[in-house]
Amino acid sequence: MTRVRRYAAVAAALAGAGLAAMIAWNYTVHHRPQSVFLAGNPQRGSDLFFGEKRCSRCHGINGDGGQSAPDLGQGGPQTSLSQLVAAMWNHAPHMLEKLQSEHVPLPEMSDADMADILAFLYTERASDEQGDADAGAQVFEAKKCSRCHPVKRSGDGLDPQTPFAAINTPILWAETSWNHSRWMEMATREANMEWPRFKGREMADLFAWMCQRFGKSARENPLLPASPERGEQLFAEKSCVACHSISGRGGTLGPPLGQGRASQLGLIGLAGAMFNHSPELWRKSGKLGIERPGLTSKDVADLAAFLYSLGYFEPAGSASPGKERFAQRGCSGCHGAGAEGTSHGPRLRGLGENFNTVRLAAILWKHGGGMLQRTKELQVRWPTIDESDIGDLIAFLNSPPSSSTP
Repeated sequence: MTRVRRYAAVAAALAGAGLAAMIAWNYTVHHRPQSVFLAGNPQRGSDLFFGEKRCSRCHGINGDGGQSAPDLGQGGPQTSLSQLVAAMWNHAPHMLEKLQSEHVPLPEMSDADMADILAFLYTERASDEQGDADAGAQVFEAKKCSRCHPVKRSGDGLDPQTPFAAINTPILWAETSWNHSRWMEMATREANMEWPRFKGREMADLFAWMCQRFGKSARENPLLPASPERGEQLFAEKSCVACHSISGRGGTLGPPLGQGRASQLGLIGLAGAMFNHSPELWRKSGKLGIERPGLTSKDVADLAAFLYSLGYFEPAGSASPGKERFAQRGCSGCHGAGAEGTSHGPRLRGLGENFNTVRLAAILWKHGGGMLQRTKELQVRWPTIDESDIGDLIAFLNSPPSSSTP
C-alpha cells in the first residue's frame, strides 16, 4: 500500500458562549504549553527523515523504513519529547559505532533540521492505525449509512458527486463529523432511525473504505505546520472548555481531554467518540444556552496540535536537582561541576544560549562522535539519562553562572 503519513490529529469538544467566558479566561491564563510543534515543520521533517538525512535507513515509521533500529512511529516506546530525546542520547554510542563500522558518514544536522524531524515524529504519533477497507464497506451497510447517503456506482468507482468524495483526510473527516452531526441528528429522527454508534475500529475501517474508493487518503500539507498556540486560543474561543476540562480546569459535561487522552484515541477514534455521543452532548449544551460553533479544517488541525502538545511538551524542571543530575550522570567529569568547562569538555552555561529538548538532541547529534571518543580515552562510561532528568538538566544549564546553584 502506498505510504500514507497522516498528520496531527484531534478535534474534540463541545461549544459554548456566555457561561464559558470566565472558564475559558481562567484556563488560558493558567496553561501555556510549549511544544516542538511551534518551531518545527513536520512536512520538511518527513522529507529529511526519508530523504536527505537517511534516518529511515535504520529506523522505520509505523513499519515504513528500516528495521535495524527501533521504530519511531506510533507503536514505538517513546511517547513524549523527553522520552524520545533520552532514548536518542542513550542509544547514541550504538548508533555511532554502527555507522562507523559500516563506513556511513553521520549526516550534518542543524537545530532547525532537528526541530523539523522531531515535529514529524510528533505528528506521526498523532496518526491513526490503518483501517480495513473491506470491513469498512460492511460497516457502511450495517450502520445503514446508505439510507441517507446513497452511493451510485459509476464504472469501477463511486459516483464523484457523492459527498464522501471530498472527505479524504483524517482532518476533513473529523471536521465533517463535527459540522454535520446536527443535520444528521435531525435526519435520523425524521427517518425514525436509531443513532448509529461506532465501536472498536469501525470508524477507522469506514474511513479506509472511503479513501480506497476515492483514490486513497490525501496528505494534510496545506494545514501544516499546525499551531498549538492558536489551538489553545480556539479551545477557549470556541468554548470547548465549557464542557471539557484539561488538568482539572474546565467543564464537566464532556470527558476530560488532558494529557494522553487525545493520543490514546487518535483523530479517527476521537471523531468516532464525538459522533457516538453527539445527540446527548448537544442536549446538555443546549440546556446551558451554548451554541454549536463551526470548525474549519485549519481549526481542527490547530486544535489537534494543541491537544497532542499536552503530552509532548517541553518538560518542567529545577536548576538545583539539575545540578545533582549533572554530577550523578557523569557530565561534570568533563564539563565541570558548574558546567563551567574543563580541559576535557567545553563550558555549557553562561554562553547566552537557551537550552531545550530540541537543542539537546541537536548537540548530541553534532558532537556525539567526539564525546564518544573522549569517553573512551578517559575510560569512562557513556552517561545515560532518564526521561525525568531532561527538565532538570535544561533548567540547570539555563541558570546563570552567578546563581547560587553552582
